[in-house]
Amino acid sequence: MSDLSDEIESVFNTLASKDGVEVVDARNCGELGAPHIDSMVEYHSKTATRAIRKAYRKNAGGKPFESTYTAALASLEMMPQYLLPVIIGALADGVQMGQQKTFAFRKFKLFNQLNKAFSSDAFRSESDMIGLTVMADQDAKDRLEMFLKITFFNMGKLTGYANGTSQEEINKIWDVWFLTTKSLTVAAYESGYKLGGQWREKEILEGIISASQGGQE
Repeated sequence: MSDLSDEIESVFNTLASKDGVEVVDARNCGELGAPHIDSMVEYHSKTATRAIRKAYRKNAGGKPFESTYTAALASLEMMPQYLLPVIIGALADGVQMGQQKTFAFRKFKLFNQLNKAFSSDAFRSESDMIGLTVMADQDAKDRLEMFLKITFFNMGKLTGYANGTSQEEINKIWDVWFLTTKSLTVAAYESGYKLGGQWREKEILEGIISASQGGQE
């Protein structure tokens, strides 16, 4: 695995359940102290809704699935391409908040308006750049896709979707994906916040070491 993939896995495992199963447990979110989670969720719930509607129109077209099993199987193949950008966007937002170095972050912090940053073009542009780095790392991308699929399976169990038999219950596959994405964006944001904080501390330490070495010359 790549270094970035290892770092992402490490911070995500902070939010994993303690039963030995590698899953993201949204009940543990909020423990890392990432700021303005409600504002982040509000923004990315909208992006998730748009992504799921796009997937529905393009791939489902209103054609009903035969069972919850076939619905889950088919959607597992098509949904990551629509929802991974949402998850990575939340992760990148967390990195910005934790690293505290982008111009967009500093501007909103200066005016005490960080809760409004998520929908701003400047903040989104910075997150897009961070997101492109993640998307370009296949190991990191695969790791996040794995978390997405595992969280989907768990959400299917928690909501009872896996046991559904009626057509009405089968059609709730899209609701399960929305809940999955909402849960994972929170985990991704929290994880990104921790990762950004680690990078910030590393940069500060490297700066101190550099300055110390320069003074000895």
